[in-house]
Amino acid sequence: MNNKKKILSVVLALILTLSTVAAVPSGAVAARVDPAASGDADQYVYTDKNGNEYIWEDDLSEKPEIVSVITEVHNVSGELVLPLYLIGYKDDVCFDGGDKFYFADSAFDTVDTDFPITSIDFSQMYSNFGVDRFMDHIDHFKEACPALQTVIGRNGAYEIEHGSATPDEADSNESYIELNGGRLYYSDYDGYLYFTRAEGITGDVEIPDHINGKPLVYDRASTMIEDCPELTSLTIPAEPDGYGVLFYYIRNCPKLKTITFLDEHPSINGSKIKNCPSLERIDTPNCDELHCENGLLYDGSRLVLALGKSGDFTIPSDVTVIEEYAFSNCPDLSSVTIPASVTKWVNAFAGQKKLKEATVCKGVTNIDSSAFQNCTSLEKINIPDSAERIGYWAFLDCVNLKQVNIPSSVNEVPDGAFMNTGLSQITLLPEVTTISDYAFGDPFADREKNKDFTIKGMKGSAAEEYATKWGFTFVPLSGAKLGDADGDGEITPVDATLVQRFDANMKISVDEAALMCADVDGSGTLDVVDSTLTQRYLANIAIPYPIGQLC
Repeated sequence: MNNKKKILSVVLALILTLSTVAAVPSGAVAARVDPAASGDADQYVYTDKNGNEYIWEDDLSEKPEIVSVITEVHNVSGELVLPLYLIGYKDDVCFDGGDKFYFADSAFDTVDTDFPITSIDFSQMYSNFGVDRFMDHIDHFKEACPALQTVIGRNGAYEIEHGSATPDEADSNESYIELNGGRLYYSDYDGYLYFTRAEGITGDVEIPDHINGKPLVYDRASTMIEDCPELTSLTIPAEPDGYGVLFYYIRNCPKLKTITFLDEHPSINGSKIKNCPSLERIDTPNCDELHCENGLLYDGSRLVLALGKSGDFTIPSDVTVIEEYAFSNCPDLSSVTIPASVTKWVNAFAGQKKLKEATVCKGVTNIDSSAFQNCTSLEKINIPDSAERIGYWAFLDCVNLKQVNIPSSVNEVPDGAFMNTGLSQITLLPEVTTISDYAFGDPFADREKNKDFTIKGMKGSAAEEYATKWGFTFVPLSGAKLGDADGDGEITPVDATLVQRFDANMKISVDEAALMCADVDGSGTLDVVDSTLTQRYLANIAIPYPIGQLC
């Protein structure tokens, strides 16, 4: 096994939601491995001619669409070359894996500083979809892998500078035209002019569809319109028939108010259109499918982008899906309310630096993966008892999160869910039966810190087992419920009244130690705040405290 490890250059875990396993690539050796680590999913290992191992599993439990996710990268120094069959051969598998291929946000968390990755080569893949997805999240990956200098796609190499990609002048045949006070750069390749980037354009700009008689198309790897402080409006032409789905990266344009896509089906999301706080409207020919309304860009019940929202904001009740980074153009959003209708919201609020508070309404069934990742100002959130799932990395890097509840409806805390937060303690109810090793941090690296983190739970529960395994401080729960002043096991108006009487120094016949279970806000004293919070709970008004749970 040790010899085998020495020849590993990459360990990639791919989750493929397929009912059948893709054909084994030519020259690869396939072996079935023990699937116990992944529940009922079958896990497969392929070893290529160079001895590199690729690990993935087929799993239909997460979502219906086909997805390939690289979750870990190990023992790579210098250049990481991604093989063609990582996303399957074009003709030999039953899916077009390219447009669903991406790196997980945590993919480079496993990179050892002794093995810095300086470049990633996607050029062997049959399409640019892999590099496109990677570029969507380049800011995160540059932060996670600071030695990264170059990304290579089918259309050439790109130097990574300041968290974005610009063409490598040494390898490029770029030309440019003057456009509205700036320049539009393009490369001549195979009869097309590939629009790579625009610099310094100002005012109202319309991108041409031809230059010198040749059609101008976007470069999938890095069509960038960014850092244009005086750009106010932008019109983007349609792509030639059959060329594919249109998308541009439009970033860091503080005065940009309107974007007009002349293509019928542009790809629009918050990772592509980002940090444009003045944006008021995005128009496309398919107004029935994609339209602006009250500063929101909708596609049916799907919230694609929020435009210029700040302060306190409530998601409309007809929204069922919040797209990734939907609020990336709302830097001043301070609080948000998520209605019961929302069912999917991966990365929805990731990176919202000023978001302090989030209210998740009863009826929401999951806190989706990376939903609040890197929300560094988030201080508290109430998870309703309708929630059945907390996703991977849901609160990763929420360094000011001091208060959160995990309701009895949740039975698993996955990897990274509360990694690098401001929490000093957590209560885990008996219903939580599975706690991943990295749920609350890196248990291997933080063994000395673990003893300063308190886990409250019932004796003999998964919480105690987890705390004991990793050296956390464990405090047994008494079995009493938060808010239950009279100890009858229920939260009723009597409990609120008892707190009011106690606060008014009136005589009551309840033991004071038991009465302290009614200290809802955890202040250490019983007062009108606690009775009011209990009354709000009884009136089905959302509060950021887990009334009714064991304390």
